[in-house]
Amino acid sequence: MASFQDMLQQVFRAAHFPVDEYAPAHWNLDQNMIGELRVLPYIDQWKLALKEKWFHIKMEDHSLFVFNNTTNEPSYQYLQSPLALESFRIFLLKKGLQYNKRNKAEYAADYEFSFDTASLKDNLTPIRYDVDKQAYKAGWHPMAHLHIGLDNGIRIALRRKLSPLAFSLFVMRHMYPESWVRLLPFSDQFKLRRVVRETLHKRPSCSAI
Repeated sequence: MASFQDMLQQVFRAAHFPVDEYAPAHWNLDQNMIGELRVLPYIDQWKLALKEKWFHIKMEDHSLFVFNNTTNEPSYQYLQSPLALESFRIFLLKKGLQYNKRNKAEYAADYEFSFDTASLKDNLTPIRYDVDKQAYKAGWHPMAHLHIGLDNGIRIALRRKLSPLAFSLFVMRHMYPESWVRLLPFSDQFKLRRVVRETLHKRPSCSAI
């Protein structure tokens, strides 16, 4: 886990990706956590993962990245925050304050109040990458696929096995385009084309049917 997190952090720093917190380097989801999350509605999944710190990355907007990469059938999730709430950074900037540890500690209670009273977003776009050999059905359920959005049957078939970094860059490009644009000048340094396409292993042809 440490090696892929090191690479994530290097790329994210170049993009000024608004990360608020990283999990400890060797933290992983276990089957008990997965079992608890799977039976919950989306919003309750997000609340539980946030409360228990069951995430690898927490963004400033309270969205979460979770990478279950411990088996041959990985699953990566981007849990978009369901709250219509400005980030702590913006909250402090509106008060004319710098976003630093001292001000975050001093104004934490005020911010938590706005957190507790925030309304839910009208639209949500969580993203999940799954590999599921058992559920494969030709012409209907691809083995490797992306889910985008809530309460729909969207499964976008993928021929290549995504890495945590490739998945994160996909989310960055579509959900945080300002960071993606900042990363483009570093594309040669990080060899983004290789990261997101050329070096990813191909799945069996049935995975993309």
